Amino acid sequence: MKKLSLIIALSLASIASYAQMYQVYGHIQDGNSNPVVGQVVTVSSWNQFTATGTTDANGDYSVDIPNATPTGVFIDVSLFVNSCSQSYYDSTYWMVAQDFESNFTVCNNPPPPPPTYWVSGQVTANNVGVDAAMVYLIEQEYDVNTMTTTLTAIDSVYTDTMQGYYSMQVPATTTGVLKLKAALIPNSPGYATSLPTYYTSSLNWNGTGVTTIPAGANTTGADIDMIQGTNPGGPGFIGGDVLQGANKSTAPGDPLEGRILILTTGADVPVAYTYTDVDGHFEFPGLAYGTYKVFGDVWGKTNPVLTVAISAATPTMGGLSFEENSDSFEGSLWPASVATAPELNNVSVYPNPVADVLNVAGLNTIEGAKTVTLTGINGAVAFSHTYQANEKVSISVSGLSAGMYMLQINTVKGNAIYKIVK
Repeated sequence: MKKLSLIIALSLASIASYAQMYQVYGHIQDGNSNPVVGQVVTVSSWNQFTATGTTDANGDYSVDIPNATPTGVFIDVSLFVNSCSQSYYDSTYWMVAQDFESNFTVCNNPPPPPPTYWVSGQVTANNVGVDAAMVYLIEQEYDVNTMTTTLTAIDSVYTDTMQGYYSMQVPATTTGVLKLKAALIPNSPGYATSLPTYYTSSLNWNGTGVTTIPAGANTTGADIDMIQGTNPGGPGFIGGDVLQGANKSTAPGDPLEGRILILTTGADVPVAYTYTDVDGHFEFPGLAYGTYKVFGDVWGKTNPVLTVAISAATPTMGGLSFEENSDSFEGSLWPASVATAPELNNVSVYPNPVADVLNVAGLNTIEGAKTVTLTGINGAVAFSHTYQANEKVSISVSGLSAGMYMLQINTVKGNAIYKIVK
């Protein structure tokens, strides 16, 4: 009988131990330490249970954890607040045989919003308001660790369609130097002659005519009179390509689209501007003979000028090659041709620039077979053929993309390389 009583007592003790009730309890207050009354608190464990409780007049709550909840699972305590900037709060615990205290402070008073600043002005061309212009607000920052300058357009806005007025908000959190740039969009009447211009008057992001916008204050009257290009016209041509340089994310030699090239006379009189196409090619046709400067406006990089001259003897200068590296956007002039034997000096390639058919004259005077290869600036072979003695050499290029190519001629006497512009 005593043995049976002992077994019953142990069984009851085991049941009492298993039936031990645990709970999550706590206090919820706001940012001013006032109790939050009537706040629903959810206690859950994934795939185990979900239970809720509500805070009383003191901001206190308690939620029972079901008896069958095993140890070693996560208990999540969460609440949603509709009237606060932060609406969701939660805490997670590892289930053990004990009660949990989980307190929350909600609705912390947020800091006041930063003040709003504005910059406004008018975009004009020859002092007359223009429509269809885009104004860019640009932040310039300098990294002292890498010694690099970064420019980022943080906002942009169209001018109105009447007099070229604009207005935009300046972020109060801006820490860098602020600059403005205006550029006409393609459907604007003055697009061809009005060069993109920095406030107050510069063609380059780092030019002497750039005026910065003060941070933390309203700026009115930030007017930009766009610099006008003047091209008297003529038979001359200047063109070339923009390529990816070293220390960049894509492969060196890849064409770069959308890079701006600016043309002035040798005396710094603005003439024209253009953007590279999808093949990285750019052109300035219809130029008068003379000396010109060509340079870019690539943000955060040095943009040295490349000086070239065109004349009646050399009306075409199509071999400009600009390379964009990590800290520079610099141009160079490819030689028109390089020959390794005097016999090849009498060979001529025409027309250049070429549209449809490229002819090679004088090659039939050189004995033996001649191999002619045309490659793109990326090294891809566009044409290759071996010609026999006295065979006429002409190459159809009508199906090729516009850009710069290299024509290589290999003979028994020597080799020659010609720069070709399509």
